[in-house]
Amino acid sequence: MGAMVFGGIDRERIQFNESTVWTGEPHDYSHKGAYQHLAKIRELLWAGQQKEAEALAMAEFMGVPVRQKAYQALGDLEIEFPGVVAAEASGYRRELDLDTGIAAVQYTAGGKAYRREVFASYPANVIVVRVTGGDVRPELKSAHGGGPGIAGGVAGGAIRFEARYVSVQDAGGITLILAAATNFKNYRDVSADPHSRVLATLEAARKKGYATLRAEHIADHQKLFRRVTIDLGHTDAEKLPL
Repeated sequence: MGAMVFGGIDRERIQFNESTVWTGEPHDYSHKGAYQHLAKIRELLWAGQQKEAEALAMAEFMGVPVRQKAYQALGDLEIEFPGVVAAEASGYRRELDLDTGIAAVQYTAGGKAYRREVFASYPANVIVVRVTGGDVRPELKSAHGGGPGIAGGVAGGAIRFEARYVSVQDAGGITLILAAATNFKNYRDVSADPHSRVLATLEAARKKGYATLRAEHIADHQKLFRRVTIDLGHTDAEKLPL
């Protein structure tokens, strides 16, 4: 899963995707009889007739259809923060820590400090949103119509999907865990059950809790990110205020 964090103050939008949500369906792209034209295409190319070779290849040799199907957004997790007035916010800061792979937003409003962290956990296959400093009112919306909540399919294709979240509150704050799944097994088989998949993923992540999800995510991210380092040296500019 992956997501974009829009960073609002009184409202947050987490636009998310799942890697197997595409248009289309299992399909054989081979062009019937294409092999019969290969010799002629080669002949034209060797003769320097690029335009003619390309026209023949497009008409008789390329896959059917030529264009591949399209990757799709899945939906939005929209979060309202009751009691927060955007106009009263100060000290707004938004950041992406490349070393931990965690996006964060923080600010002060009404004399109270607010902070949220968002990350996409590969080990747990979920999006995690951690909110401290206030209450939340989340809502899921599909990118493919059908009203609130997400359980449906991609129009004109075979992919069915489902997305759900759980909200867990503890002394430190509120954790929203978002999971999504589809019926995709492989490029020939779309018979999986999105509902059972997403419930199993959510339950496993919920049992781990925020601290473990965060630690596992950072460890997984840093195994890749810390393979290479770069040192650009130091100047007085690094002492300037952020």
